[in-house]
Amino acid sequence: MFASRHSTAALLIPFSVILLTLSAAQRTDDPPKASPKPPELQLLHRWVGTWDGEFTDLRTQEVGKSTSRWEMVLDGRFLQGKLESPRRETLVMMTYDPEDRVYRVWSFSSTGRSGHGTGRWDEKSMTMTWDGKGRGVEGPETSILIEHWLDEDTREVNNTIKDAEGKVIADIKVKVRRSGRVGLVPVHKAGAERN
Repeated sequence: MFASRHSTAALLIPFSVILLTLSAAQRTDDPPKASPKPPELQLLHRWVGTWDGEFTDLRTQEVGKSTSRWEMVLDGRFLQGKLESPRRETLVMMTYDPEDRVYRVWSFSSTGRSGHGTGRWDEKSMTMTWDGKGRGVEGPETSILIEHWLDEDTREVNNTIKDAEGKVIADIKVKVRRSGRVGLVPVHKAGAERN
């Protein structure tokens, strides 16, 4: 029923040799192979830089200011943003998913709110539309966030957030202007959205 010590050792020795061989193969000076970068990632360079925003919650008429800094990270495969306003800090990551042909976004807030979504770019209207789902302070939420680029340095953002019952809990309009171009890469037109 039980294997002898010698037969167990006979099985472990070849297994150990395989593991050592694989470890040695991974420790070469060659960089790891990476998948090709989709050309649609170039669009995310539009966000790179420092931005100042003025927002209004259309439900409460609350107004305020925000700042954000965006940079390409992880070998240019992701856009990372850090947004700050008087009430919260938010970390955002964006990329392009070539398999599903959509942009993806993840966000994490100092209030405990987190979310994820997909985005579609419309070159003709210069608009990114994000459909999001997440966990808010009060529970599940959905959002539609529309970013309309007026020019290379100005965009209008409309964000409507609803609770699980479909009730609007935030309706925010933001005018965002680029205030710094640190690390900015010239923007070339991204590939047209494929359907």
